[in-house]
Amino acid sequence: MKLFCLLKLAVIGFAVAGCDSSNTLGPPPDLEYAAVTRTCGPADGPAVEIFLVPAPMQSLAPQTPYARMYVAQPLENLEGRTWQLAGPDADGGAWYHSTATETEIATWGALTVASVTADSTVEGEAHLVFPSGRNVSGGFRATWFNTNRLCL
Repeated sequence: MKLFCLLKLAVIGFAVAGCDSSNTLGPPPDLEYAAVTRTCGPADGPAVEIFLVPAPMQSLAPQTPYARMYVAQPLENLEGRTWQLAGPDADGGAWYHSTATETEIATWGALTVASVTADSTVEGEAHLVFPSGRNVSGGFRATWFNTNRLCL
């Protein structure tokens, strides 16, 4: 009888969850803003950085704390894919900057890019785990942050 009641509660829970028309995760706590910019990849190839930040970015040294993700691909190639950001087969990397001098490298991470718009806005989800036990997980809408970076 208890199993039947638990099963019934689970079915009701799934039905209620299925009625949620929003499939977008909210931003990670305390990192409500996001920015995307081009950066230098291996052999000066194209690469992208996405920043999850507590306030709109004013410079490439954003207000701490923040999370930074890197994928060695041009912006145009990100859409519709999930990128692994840690491990031996990683497509990129992720870091958590708690202060200007303290940084952790992700031990596990995934970046899913749902869309890249004509104005270079990137929408997606990030799920990152760091050695301290910190988790950064949520949706983002990263606006384009223009830089004058020169790759060598």
